[in-house]
Formats: sequence, structure tokens, C-alpha cells
Amino acid sequence: MSELHDQEHDERPDTADWDAFWAEERIEPRHDGMPFRMFGREWRLPSRLPALIQVQMHRVRESADPEDIQSLLGALLPSGLVDELIRRNVDDRHMGIVLAWAIANTSVPGSMSLERARRLYDEQDGPGKAPRPRSGNRNRKRKSSGRR
Repeated sequence: MSELHDQEHDERPDTADWDAFWAEERIEPRHDGMPFRMFGREWRLPSRLPALIQVQMHRVRESADPEDIQSLLGALLPSGLVDELIRRNVDDRHMGIVLAWAIANTSVPGSMSLERARRLYDEQDGPGKAPRPRSGNRNRKRKSSGRR
């Protein structure tokens, strides 16, 4: 029995080469998606949402650290644009509108207008408004009051 066990271990498959896979897949950020204009320049969104967006979205929800927000923006927008947003002291409301618009239009180009991004931000996260619950079962049945 141990001879068979030794034979199985001698016949190992080749090591998976993720470095070659990533090189072939070109995982560096490519901003070759939907074009847009901001601060007098033409920019492009990425053609796909970077995986880092998911991680950073969770981190930003739990943090008020400006570096977390900058990292989120850096994963989505060209670095020169992030630098320009910071240099121009763009506030949190405008950053939220930029993020909502950019994430939607990276996922599905042309799916969200600037006006809609602004409206959504103001409805959900506007100043003085309590944040809406982000989860929960909307299909729950209400308790009956007994009246019909």
C-alpha cells in the first residue's frame, strides 16, 4: 500500500504558473473604456472594474481616512485625474458623485448620466440625511394589524 502511495506523489502535476497567466492577461490597469471630459482634459474609465474596487468599497464604508478614499479613486480613475481632484480640493459630495458615475459607467458604459449620479448621491447620502440601511429583506411580510 505504501508503494502505491509513493507512486501517486511522484506523479505530481506541473506547478501552476500564475505569473505567466497574469502576464498573458495583462492585469495592469488599462484606462481604455468609456471616455469623459473633466478639468479641460479627455480621460477614460477602465474597461472593467478592478477587483480592488470591491475591497476598497468595504474599507471606505468603515473608515474616514482620506487615504482609503484616495486608494479607491486610484483603483478606478487615471492617477493624473486623482491628483487633479485632490489639488482642486474637491469635496466629499463631489467625490461621491464622481465615484457613483465612474463605477456605473465602468460596469455598463453610458448607463448613468452626471445628473442621475448627482440625484442619487443627494437622495442617499446628502448632508443632514441619515444613511439608508444597505441590506435587509425587502420582501418581508408586515405584521397584520388585524384590520381588513
